Amino acid sequence: MHCGQSSAAGIFGSANVDPRHCFVVVTHLPAHHVSYLAELLARAGALPASEAQAGQAVTGGHVYVMPPGKLMALRGGRVCFDEATPARLPAPKPIDFFMASVAEDFGDPCLGIVLSGTDHDGTAGLKAIKAAGGFTLVQTPATAEFPGMPKSAIEAGLADRVVAPGAMFAALQELLGRQPVDAEPDAEASTAQPGADALTDILDVVLARTGNDFRWYRPAMLRRRLRRRMVLTHCSSVGDYIQTLKDSRDEAVALSGEFLIGVTDFFRDPEAWQELAEAVRPLLQQEQATGAQPFRAWTPGCSSGEESYSVAMLLLEQSEGHGLPGAVQVFGTDIDHEALAGARRGAYGEAIAATVSPQRLARFFDRRGERYVVRKLLRDAVMFAPQNLVRDTPFSRVDLVCCRNVLMYFEPVLQDQVFQHFHFALKPGGLLWLGKAESLGKHNALFEPVSRTERLFRRLPGRSHLPKGFAGLRRSEDLSSLQPGATQRHAAASEIMRNHLSGRSVAAAVLCDRNGRAMQFHGDTGRFLALQGDASLELARLVRPELRAAWRTVLRQVFSDDQVASRRVIQGSGRQAQQVTLQAEPVAQEPRPGLAVVVFSDALGAPVTSLEAAADSAADATGIELEIEANRRELALALEDAEYSNEELRIAGEEASSLNEELQSSNEELESSKEELQSLNEELATINAQLEGKIVEIGRNADDLTNLLNSTHIATLLLDGELRLRRFTPAAAELFSLRAGDEGRLLSDVSSRLDNPAFAADAQAVLQSQPAAQAEVRAGGGGTFLRRIQPFVLADARVEGVVVTFVDISPLHAAERQVRKMMAVLEDSNDAVITYALDGKILSWNQGAQAAYGYKRQEALATDVLALVPAADRDAARELINRVRSTGGAQTAEANRRAKDGRLARISLTVSALRDDQGAVYAVLSTERLRARHHRAAAHRKRDAFQAPG
Repeated sequence: MHCGQSSAAGIFGSANVDPRHCFVVVTHLPAHHVSYLAELLARAGALPASEAQAGQAVTGGHVYVMPPGKLMALRGGRVCFDEATPARLPAPKPIDFFMASVAEDFGDPCLGIVLSGTDHDGTAGLKAIKAAGGFTLVQTPATAEFPGMPKSAIEAGLADRVVAPGAMFAALQELLGRQPVDAEPDAEASTAQPGADALTDILDVVLARTGNDFRWYRPAMLRRRLRRRMVLTHCSSVGDYIQTLKDSRDEAVALSGEFLIGVTDFFRDPEAWQELAEAVRPLLQQEQATGAQPFRAWTPGCSSGEESYSVAMLLLEQSEGHGLPGAVQVFGTDIDHEALAGARRGAYGEAIAATVSPQRLARFFDRRGERYVVRKLLRDAVMFAPQNLVRDTPFSRVDLVCCRNVLMYFEPVLQDQVFQHFHFALKPGGLLWLGKAESLGKHNALFEPVSRTERLFRRLPGRSHLPKGFAGLRRSEDLSSLQPGATQRHAAASEIMRNHLSGRSVAAAVLCDRNGRAMQFHGDTGRFLALQGDASLELARLVRPELRAAWRTVLRQVFSDDQVASRRVIQGSGRQAQQVTLQAEPVAQEPRPGLAVVVFSDALGAPVTSLEAAADSAADATGIELEIEANRRELALALEDAEYSNEELRIAGEEASSLNEELQSSNEELESSKEELQSLNEELATINAQLEGKIVEIGRNADDLTNLLNSTHIATLLLDGELRLRRFTPAAAELFSLRAGDEGRLLSDVSSRLDNPAFAADAQAVLQSQPAAQAEVRAGGGGTFLRRIQPFVLADARVEGVVVTFVDISPLHAAERQVRKMMAVLEDSNDAVITYALDGKILSWNQGAQAAYGYKRQEALATDVLALVPAADRDAARELINRVRSTGGAQTAEANRRAKDGRLARISLTVSALRDDQGAVYAVLSTERLRARHHRAAAHRKRDAFQAPG
């Protein structure tokens, strides 16, 4: 288990000493850290705790703590260490490393616990323990100080129980301490260890509920996985579990998932992948040289897709790394539809970082939150589909079949069929990759080894054919017709023969099944056999002709009556004639295997057995009479066989009639399906018409867009997320060196006459945060442009690029300069130039007005023009403003004005109307100057005052 100190105290504080269970605590402490965890755990509860030592044998009722900075494993029940050196890539996780060793060393009696911790260590370890048949516990993330590890294990679906630390020990005792009770020892279906019949019933229910057929999987594996489900569903006997299975379809689905054992990972066994890379390179080069189809790979039993994606990544790297542009196509198949759905999504937890290199993660995956999602390049290279490896037709013309750790769960007879499927699927010279626990067996004629250590083989040339499927066969049927020796699982054929004879001395004996096939020979059988023609194990063709009638007779009797049957017959002729006794004895072994031992004896070595008691009363008859009697019996047997054959033919005729009726019914269904297809065809025609309309509409929209872009005088660029050109307007070609066909080029590779150094940074900012950005940029030949960058937003609110516009604002700048000049002229004019609203409020005030009236600018803007007019003239002033407003023209008049010091002056003024964008008058511009005679009078007064006496 892995735990923090607080979580450990919560577990071991309630633990009691049980000599059946020992605990090992694995931590993430660095090598230089001094750990006191063993002492803390010893004080926390009743269990003694100590730091694990190399070579130490673990015992029950004890807690062992891994030393800091070590990689610890259990091998043969003893502690061993492997230094965690940086040179190991990928660096093994200490918890995953230890749990994998426990699963391999102990199997189903183990239990893995993941508690508080960061990272995703422990996820792969729990997967290994669960595959071995063990149980898994995970701390509730809400109670964990660091919930990273518990969340990773829960998201991977590896937790049998999710509990708080305080309840962890009780859950542990419940899983490890509960043993199914044998309530009815005499009833096979009720025993804690399911027998053959009970297992068959369970597999039949799973097949009916899920469609998955596990009847040809290894019984030991099935029983191990079945025991897990019995414990998790609180069933104390097989009978209880069968009833639960029949009552709940969800339990049938769960048991089917247990049998499938979807244990997989990215790039399992890195050394083997390097060997595969070297082997596939010549095949890739051959595909490129011939210009053939894409390189095709098949990964049956792909589970959640890690192996399929790994194969695709390796093939893509090999193709591109060696200049091989050929396409790659990987087919991932499985019978687990839920696992295939996860594979199609291609989203995996952070734990894959332990087996996938950072370079591959960056190239083939996108990080979305706490998940890694495969990119389009990798996803397009892999196709997932449901397929039964045995029942369904395999793929064809593939270059590589990767089927690792799948065949190890199959019976040998099922493995034979799968190997024939692989031979049919592969091209000559194609590669077959198996798991380290798998081998070719007797199929060396189909494949040759490329690397025996990595289980990599090459298909040999030669014709191949699909084997006959046996989806209809049942385990209860005689399997000897498929594979000699497969009928008896509890003992080998030689052991059956030895146990049956029990040390008796017999001249010769043969162990055979109910079909007359030999399974084991004993003694000098050559004296009774005549070997000739094609090789065969059918004893009816092997025994001497004079013995065949007696052979058929005793064999039929022993299997029909289940009793000893014997016959005597003369073998040979003349002086070589001798009396031979054939005695068939049923094999009395449970469960009944349907086997018999036929003992041959003659005068030279007849054993002292019950043969004499069972001898015929005509023992002293002449050889001719014995032969006649034998011929009669053989004739009677032939007549019986003929009657039996006639009965079988009659039954076959009835079955054919029934099949004909079924075919007629199927024909009617096909007719109905034809009508449905016609209706569907009409619907498709309607949809096709709608699609044609959409295409026309899309074409019209495309024409509208093209004409719009071509007619606009605004330079516009449409760029994608990498700032590559998608579209541009003709006006943009005046600013950039663009021409038709430049779509797809990086804008940075295109020359421009604009001084625009901040463009790339502004564009990236818009791509990331989406607000528009604008700036003024200058052209090399003169002129100023307003550059505006806006995000290119799709219908689903995703930003896929930017839209850049350049608006020529050079005329605006020229007008602005002109306005500034005019404002300077007006500001410095000696005449009073005043702008005021229609209600008289002063809007502008120049220096001439300040000199004429004495008011400063701020003082004037706070008042209105009527304050400058004497009270007697204000009505005339209002009338003048209204006249300008109504006529919109300029008016010239003389008026009186009052200065700030109170003196009056006669002025001449010109009043003009100011208009807005719609042409409406909104203000009045007044140019005022003192009259000339007024100036002269003032000058005369000053002169007279200067010349006056005194």
